[in-house]
This record gives sequence, C-alpha cells and structure tokens, in this order.
Amino acid sequence: MGQVVQSVKGWVDDAVGATYSGLSAARDGFAERRRRRGESAAFEAAFARASFISGWLNRKEAELLFELASTVPPGQDIVEVGSYLGRSTAFLAQGASAAGVTVHAVDPFDGGQLQLVSREENFDTSKQFWRNMREIGVAERVEAHVTTSTSAAASYVGRPVGLLFVDGNHSEKAVYADGSGWAPHLAPRCLLAFDDIGWQGVTRGLHRLCADGVLPPIAGRVDKIGLCGPADLWPERVRTLARAGDPAATSPGPLKAFFRKRVLPGAASGPSPHPAADRDPG
Repeated sequence: MGQVVQSVKGWVDDAVGATYSGLSAARDGFAERRRRRGESAAFEAAFARASFISGWLNRKEAELLFELASTVPPGQDIVEVGSYLGRSTAFLAQGASAAGVTVHAVDPFDGGQLQLVSREENFDTSKQFWRNMREIGVAERVEAHVTTSTSAAASYVGRPVGLLFVDGNHSEKAVYADGSGWAPHLAPRCLLAFDDIGWQGVTRGLHRLCADGVLPPIAGRVDKIGLCGPADLWPERVRTLARAGDPAATSPGPLKAFFRKRVLPGAASGPSPHPAADRDPG
C-alpha cells in the first residue's frame, strides 16, 4: 500500500508541476505579447534589421536603449562602453534620431573574457562589428574607439555625453573606473544605463559611484539594465518598461501564491543560472 501511495503522490506532483509550469509559461507569453503591442513601428523595424547580431541583449533591453537614445538632443553624443559585435550599438545608433548624434563605441575589440581562443591568436572582433554596422546602415553614425574605457575617457575630446551605456568589465574596480572616468564628460542631466546589475561587481561598483556622488542615484531597472539620471527625461515607453520590471508590479497573484505556498513550496526559488560568486546575493 505504501508503494501505491508513493506512486500516486509522484503522479500528482508531476501533474501539478506540469500545470504550474504550463500556467507560468502561458502567463509569461501573454505578458510578452502584451508588451510588444506597445512597441513603436520604428523600433519594430529597427529590431527586424538588427536582431541577427549576436549578443546577450534581449528584445526589451534593445527597446530600452533605442528609446533612451531618442532623447539625446543635437549637440550631445552617446558613449557605449563594451560593444563586442555591435548588438547594443545597433539599437543605440538606430534610436539616435537627432541630427548629428554620434555613438562612440568603446571596446578593445579583442573578444574580452568571452573569447574561446588564446590571446596569442589575436581574436579581432572589429571586422565583424563594422560589417554589422554597415549591414543595418548605421556605420556613419558610429565612431569606434579601439581601446579600454579608461583610456578612451582620458583622451575624449568629443561633445558632451547625453547617454552613457556601460557594459564592460564586470569587476567592482572596473565599473567604478568606468563611471568616474566618464563622469567629467557627462552633459547636465545625462541619462546612464549599466548592464548586468545583477552581477556582484557591477552592483557594488555602481552603488559606490552613487554613494560617492560621482553619479546620480539609481532610478529604475529594466530586466538586467539599471538606470541612473533624471527619470523625468525618460520617454513614456521607458516608464512603462521600468514599471513592468518592478517586483511590486509583478507580485504573484492568488493562484500563483497558492501553488507556491500550498502545492509546490520548493518552486518559489530555483537554482541561479549563474555562479553564486558572480551574482549579487540579493
């Protein structure tokens, strides 16, 4: 009898787990379709042109950068720290609608820590970067700085920076150096975005920059991108994206809470997809 009970319990657990997973997937799919209905025709066209470029930027984050870039006025430029093959660069350049705005792509273009070959093999990503920029028709809006962030900041003589997007080395020391190095070049009320703020080094570096008064406080978050600077400059679409990423706005409903607390008490938290040493413990 005990074996029968255990078998039935196993079947019930499997069925409930499958139901929970199915409902969660359906909910997430519905939320994503609803979010996409708010996308502008301009961004949809930009995504269709540039989505082929490899990288880790998801569609919502791409839309965020596209919309932030549209706020940069004439007389100011955009700086991107960490360009890789140009996926994020593409959306910054396509979103920069004001005449004369340039995207300064800062990267050693050696593949960084992500490359799978030895340093001796001279892994150069700049050729593919420029092929991608030409493919989507934004090469004339982009200026590449083939060097490190701190070196580029020290020698920068361009226009004030209206938007700074940082996705470089994720150590606390490097993030702090990125922010403090570019701070003197920022326009008043500049908007800033830091990728991968869930990483421990990024989180600590950014919090130090804000605590020391080098950069303005963190004003919001869209997926893994943290936002600093005056939120009143955000386009309405950015406000919507930031609200959608607010944990308070996505708290579990009664059905989800029931499954978590009563049926699948272990389902509330799963294993992190990243090593604990690389993530913010919170």
